[in-house]
Amino acid sequence: MRKRTLFFFLCSTHLFFPALLRAQMDCSAHPDDMMMHDEHCAVFALVPEDGASHVSVSNGSWFAPATWNTGTVPGADATVLIDSGTVVTYDGSSNTEIFTIRVNGTLQFATGINTLLVVNTLVVDPAGIFTIGTAASPVNAAVTAQIIFPDQGAINTMWDPYQFSKGLVSHGSTTMYGAAKKSTISLTGSLAQGVNTLHLTESPLGWQPGDRLILPGVHTNGGGSMEDNSRYEDEVLIISSISGTNVQFEREADGSHSLLYSHDPPPGFGLQPVVGNLTRNIRIEAENAGALPVQQRGHLMLMHNPAQHMNYVYMYGLGRSDKSLLVDDPVVDSMGMLISGGSNPRGRYACHVHQAGRHDHAGEPLTITGCVVEGTPGWGFVHHSSHADLTDNIVFGFKGAGFVAEAGDELGSMVHNLSVKGYGLQDGDYTDLLDRLNAFDLGLEGDGFWMMGSNLSLIDNIATSCSGAGFNYFSDDDDITPNRRLKIPKAALPNPSITGALDSIYAGVTPVRANVGSQAYNVNQGMNFWTHLYNNDNVGDFSRMEYDGLTHNATSTVQNFHIWNIRDKGIAINYSSQLRFLDGILLGDMEHLYTNPDGSLVSENAGSAFVSNGVTGEVQISGCTIAGWQKALIALRTDNLVNGDDLEYNYKTSLISGNTLFNNVVSLVPETGQDAYYVPGVERFPAYLQLTEDNVFETIASDLPPLADFSYTSAGGLAISFDAGMSADPDPKVSNAGNGIAAYRWQFGDGETGYGKDPLHTFSSAGTYTVTLTVTDCLGQTTDKTKNISVNTEYYSNQIRFSNMEMDSLHDWKLVTSLDRFTSGSWGTGKDWTLMDGKAVIHKSLNDRYLVQVNRNDHLLQGVVPFSIQLRNIGDGASSNSLRVEITGVNGELSDDDPVHPDHISAWNNGDPEFSSTVLLSEEWGLTSYNWQTFSQDIDFGSGYQFLVIKIFSQGLKVSDSDEQGVDNLCLPCYCATPGGLLADDLTDHSATLIWDNVGALNYEVRYRPKGGSWISTEVNNTFMQLTSLLPNKRYQWQVRAECEGSWTAWSAISNFMTPATGSLCTSPTDLSVSWTTANAALVTWESIPGSLLYRVAWRATSGGPWLTQYISDTSVQLSSLLPSTLYNWRVSAQCTEGWKPFLSLSSFQTLAEREAGQMTENWQVYPNPAGDVVHMDLPGGTGQISLYDLSGQKLLQLDVPEGSTSLSVPVDHLNRGLYILHWIHTGGQETRQILLQ
Repeated sequence: MRKRTLFFFLCSTHLFFPALLRAQMDCSAHPDDMMMHDEHCAVFALVPEDGASHVSVSNGSWFAPATWNTGTVPGADATVLIDSGTVVTYDGSSNTEIFTIRVNGTLQFATGINTLLVVNTLVVDPAGIFTIGTAASPVNAAVTAQIIFPDQGAINTMWDPYQFSKGLVSHGSTTMYGAAKKSTISLTGSLAQGVNTLHLTESPLGWQPGDRLILPGVHTNGGGSMEDNSRYEDEVLIISSISGTNVQFEREADGSHSLLYSHDPPPGFGLQPVVGNLTRNIRIEAENAGALPVQQRGHLMLMHNPAQHMNYVYMYGLGRSDKSLLVDDPVVDSMGMLISGGSNPRGRYACHVHQAGRHDHAGEPLTITGCVVEGTPGWGFVHHSSHADLTDNIVFGFKGAGFVAEAGDELGSMVHNLSVKGYGLQDGDYTDLLDRLNAFDLGLEGDGFWMMGSNLSLIDNIATSCSGAGFNYFSDDDDITPNRRLKIPKAALPNPSITGALDSIYAGVTPVRANVGSQAYNVNQGMNFWTHLYNNDNVGDFSRMEYDGLTHNATSTVQNFHIWNIRDKGIAINYSSQLRFLDGILLGDMEHLYTNPDGSLVSENAGSAFVSNGVTGEVQISGCTIAGWQKALIALRTDNLVNGDDLEYNYKTSLISGNTLFNNVVSLVPETGQDAYYVPGVERFPAYLQLTEDNVFETIASDLPPLADFSYTSAGGLAISFDAGMSADPDPKVSNAGNGIAAYRWQFGDGETGYGKDPLHTFSSAGTYTVTLTVTDCLGQTTDKTKNISVNTEYYSNQIRFSNMEMDSLHDWKLVTSLDRFTSGSWGTGKDWTLMDGKAVIHKSLNDRYLVQVNRNDHLLQGVVPFSIQLRNIGDGASSNSLRVEITGVNGELSDDDPVHPDHISAWNNGDPEFSSTVLLSEEWGLTSYNWQTFSQDIDFGSGYQFLVIKIFSQGLKVSDSDEQGVDNLCLPCYCATPGGLLADDLTDHSATLIWDNVGALNYEVRYRPKGGSWISTEVNNTFMQLTSLLPNKRYQWQVRAECEGSWTAWSAISNFMTPATGSLCTSPTDLSVSWTTANAALVTWESIPGSLLYRVAWRATSGGPWLTQYISDTSVQLSSLLPSTLYNWRVSAQCTEGWKPFLSLSSFQTLAEREAGQMTENWQVYPNPAGDVVHMDLPGGTGQISLYDLSGQKLLQLDVPEGSTSLSVPVDHLNRGLYILHWIHTGGQETRQILLQ
């Protein structure tokens, strides 16, 4: 067909602007949606009614002159209007190139004869009807209906600045119904190279000799070409004959009657390749598509109206939004003139459903069924902000993605579609991904299904021969502009409760509505989730500012999937959470395990069944078969996101259950960089992975079994705290930090099961229980350790942190949640409370100022527990002021967005069915004056709570300078008994401060005396007493007792202190030094003090937190359980004969990062590990000193390394079996290694 050379008269004269004005008057649609309104106007400006050269005036044939106002049949370059009230039947074939057609009435194709329409632009008005067959009268299987968009050169952007032309754009009722044809059928089994018959699993409905078939390949030829299908070994076949379910063929490429490639899935799994039929008898295509510049191709857009249906249509060479280039949208001024851009506009796709039925979840969806797109430079079938069902369609040969949910707010389904041959980015394509993200130009890697939206049902879809992922859920990204983050109305969700009080939810945190039966094979990656339900610590709210208030526990479930013959990775989970993968098959390289003939890996990171990026968790993998991988399952963790620590949440953890793993090099691997949060290269298994006993692991590598052991201690009541930290894997193949144990499972002997490194378990009654710990290593090998433990009812320890208010400052907390920073913090306040002399006090202030603490109690406190607090309410306004104490038990993640209100705690996760909040104590003490009086109350905790929230409200107006309220010495529980913890502090030659534990008594009696003198007694209603006017260099004795329920307890044991003489030599150490540090430990030393009886070492991170204390008689101690890459302060005080001396010196040290602590793998080799009688060391050379320490920090051996030494052997047969630390100090620094003797 000839090139179009006519220059549009309308665009080159003064008539253009009046015509544009008339077109604008013509578009009154969508007054409530400016974007849709503007799109409508731009389209209909191309086909103004009064600019038509031919207008239908009666019902009739297109080819009948009487049908038209001119009395002539439309000819070349005609601009045609099918007017309202008329029905025009297109009942012939013509090569005449019509320029535009606008359908206001009805344009219908005859269905019993061959038809051909050549048209540049066809637009259907909202009131128009356009049909090529109907369900009742489809296009007869023996004929073809064809629309061709002619090769007429570049689009004239003066006439069409937005470039909607050259295509079919329908706002009306468009229906196409070709002859029914089964799109995709599974084969009965493998096909060997050279076979000449396809054996189908079902009868091929509508298939005929001459039909083109696509048989996707199942293997990748890295040296092959995409152009001739040799890269993915796809084969295009022509049916030569059909006999029942057997199909014979010839190859389109060479006419041969046998397959060039084998199509053989891994045997034994019931996997079946598929074959698709590409032939349809409705054809819409671009003329000369193979040679036509991409920007001159036609496109198809079903726009703004869901009452449109396409069935059994073939689309070839359509689409001009080119994914090899960066998107370049046109910029048009108010006069309709193109200012810039437009070289590669988005939205001109092969088959584009555009804002048709957006958010209309209750209406009938637009449908596309049994259709084919072949050969598109961008996307195939595009579902954009619409309500649409796409069923039994095929895309063959695409650049960016086959099936797309473009914006995120799409509704409907994709069922049993086939996506074949995704090119992805090639050499010479635009590859700056940041530019692409900023331009929202995505879905470009050759993915079979690219989903910006997850509120779609994906059922039984197939992706194959793709350079990207089979299925890619790309829900969000940091570099996407906020206006691209769309919302889904509450009513359009299957579980509306997840929006809480809001009327909509962001698409990025909307769970997948359904993904069932997905199949991906011969693709680079089976499935990818990117920033989906993005919650980087997996607890509480989602991790983006716009997502505030959007929290829920709903999960995205992928079920009954088949992913096999994958070139790189199985399933990638990046910045995503709340995912479940159930009952799937995940097969990698079953024969070679991603290795080359020489044994090297095909690529550094290839061959992982699951991968994550380190901020992913709360994933369930259950009932899956996983085989043929270098690395199979990933042990995901729930990190608390504090840089430099390795702490995790012990709930909302990941679950691995009921899976079968075999023919994998490694079965379980940890997340990378998760010992010290986000430190690259550090791999430590999580502490709380739930790995159930019904997983089956078959290893192909030799492996020493892990070592299992545990300790336990009473946590109070009938609760026992267990610790499996003594367990270790002697040959941790994939972990360079921690003890190499992948998972811990417990049988508590009472029928209950637990998981994690240090679980807390409450037994129902006292007695002896047989407890079994099972530890699992990276290859799935397990070891059990069983102990009989005796459980008795014990006192609980005080559960309130910083109960004595001894801390540096109060947190500024305007809200509280169940995040770790609240549950491990001290006390928070909104305003006015301060710390003074170890107490929390408040002076001049208004009503309802609060103190708050959140305690993760894990159901420890149960039954009736006594609570006590010391309060102060003094001043002129004391009779009008009071203090209220509120303690609330909470199950489920909590949020209190304004703690100033009592009983204000709510579920953090919208729709959380497990959440409960119960006020256990709400007591007001006041309206009278009292000074550090003790108040007590019993609290019934029932069967316990996950969280406790303690609030203290200052109530009343404190306006006088004398008005003051205070809080000190809380205890939960408080067992009234003889006080302990007696300590004489802040000793001078004339004073001392006496301190003891709060036992919840209303009054205490303290007595003291110089040794040999008479007792001096004083009653106080707090837990400290300041003594003055003491004599220097004098020994004093003192005791304390408590008043419990009107009676005094026995006196405590006599405690002694001695006031120092002026200039006493016994004082606290000042020469503090650090011998060595690791990532988690440090050995600190100080000078010996003459006359000292004991030393008190205190340390804490400089970032804050409580001082930790250890008492020791030696002049060195190993501090353990430290955080990597953390700066610590530490100090030492001495206990002299006269009592404890104040701290005099403060020192600091920095722990190593994990990568520093573990970097000696290449430089300093220690073997064997575990060791027996001798430890051998390979040294890189140089002098130094090697020491061996036990875990208490005691130095057991010290060896000097001779200059130039490269090896050293150390006898250790005389040492007890267990874990030790080797420490090497050399000229380049210091290194440590753990060694296990067994």
